[in-house]
Amino acid sequence: MAIVVEHDTSSGVTIVWPEGDLVDSDRNDLRKVIYKLLAQSPKAIIIDLSAVSQMSPLIQMTLLAMAVEAAREPSMPLLLCTPAADLARSLSLNGPSMQVYPAVAEARRALVTAPHKIEWLQRPLGRSSHAPDLAGSHLSQACGLWQLPWMQMPASAVAFDLAALARGPYELHLTVSLRSQWRLLINVRNYVIADRTSREHSRMRLNPIMEARIIDDGAVACSQLVTGAGVAWWASLNCEPPD
Repeated sequence: MAIVVEHDTSSGVTIVWPEGDLVDSDRNDLRKVIYKLLAQSPKAIIIDLSAVSQMSPLIQMTLLAMAVEAAREPSMPLLLCTPAADLARSLSLNGPSMQVYPAVAEARRALVTAPHKIEWLQRPLGRSSHAPDLAGSHLSQACGLWQLPWMQMPASAVAFDLAALARGPYELHLTVSLRSQWRLLINVRNYVIADRTSREHSRMRLNPIMEARIIDDGAVACSQLVTGAGVAWWASLNCEPPD
């Protein structure tokens, strides 16, 4: 295996070209190259697999791990390219973290037409009656910061509802993430705090259970996770720009 790295100074994108067979013994060398690039913080990393003749399942899992690592805060887009339909299909089966395109040109276009850098916002909401209003305010600010003005009102309304549903004898915490493919994820969780009420409530739920209440109209999907540590409400919103 040989690896060629090119830094495009005009766009800030780094392109990686592995060549030959990518087998299990190449895993450490590939990891070293990608980790070094992540430390350099380019605007994006594109891995062009067009010159790869064979790829082992371990290497595929390594690429998935690198994509997940790149998505950690502060996140960086990591895109894969291959003209081989079978390899593209195999890589895509590993989940939405694997963004696979037929060619580098298409990956470059995707970088400017959809959000690929994963943005995060985390805020405590407390447990007062004002928590839903605070959640809505945080969402409005986040959408403004991430240049999604058309989402400020609907996202704020969803965050308000989630906080109202999650309220209880626990502290609330808000996490918001702008994901690739125009998805806005909102999570409101109530955490156990160290008082008698919360301890008694926690003992009532010794065995974690999953309750799923799904609301999916194509634009908003909501679900609820109930465990021994409290309740988390999730919402996924389509945030594509209006026509």
